[in-house]
Amino acid sequence: MVARTRNIGHPRDRLTYRIMKEVRNHYRLYLMLALPLVYLILFCYVPMGSLIIAFEDYSVRQGIFKSQWIGLLQFDKIFSTPTFAQLLRNVKTVYADYWPHTDNGEYIGWSGLTMLEMTNGVRASLEESFANGSTLDGWSNEYLRAECTDGTIIASHKKVTLRSDCGLPYPQEAEMPLAKGDYWDHALIIRSFIRWLDGGDAPVTCIDDNMQCAALMFAAIESAKTGKKIDVQEYLRKYL
Repeated sequence: MVARTRNIGHPRDRLTYRIMKEVRNHYRLYLMLALPLVYLILFCYVPMGSLIIAFEDYSVRQGIFKSQWIGLLQFDKIFSTPTFAQLLRNVKTVYADYWPHTDNGEYIGWSGLTMLEMTNGVRASLEESFANGSTLDGWSNEYLRAECTDGTIIASHKKVTLRSDCGLPYPQEAEMPLAKGDYWDHALIIRSFIRWLDGGDAPVTCIDDNMQCAALMFAAIESAKTGKKIDVQEYLRKYL
């Protein structure tokens, strides 16, 4: 009987032999490692491939691999827009406070006050109450007020009004015309998304604006809980 010998003289062959021997001896451990490894690849690395759509004229119907390649055109549009500097002026800090209202020990509702400092130095405030006889900023009863240099803009659920005490040519009070449409609110967003899926124009949205809104909302909640002024941009970098 002639004994068969394994030719493992080359260093690379010896390394391969040791690896295979290690895997055979501890295959149960490697099987346990396989599941989290597959999870890591599928949900952490595979989605990174979709970043390519930033350089494409992306179409849902054509998909990632068939959409037209446009290179840095999208970035060129962003950085060359005249309002690019304004896009960087987000909320710097937020301070929020809220308090409950009761009547003879019975809970009525909440009131809240939020103070905003923008990165360009502008201050703004939001007041809200669900405890008044006439609810302020309730669901479908919004009341927004913007104080500007030459006038004040008041936006309710029904109309937008401009008020000014600066005299001519500014009107003391004037109602601004509203955009016309058959659908608004969630119905408009849903229809715009469905139209995009059918090959129409993409919905008007901006991920950066959405992230800023989310950071402002959660920072205001954090401020209301802690009683402290919250740096919104630092909160965004830390948590979102």
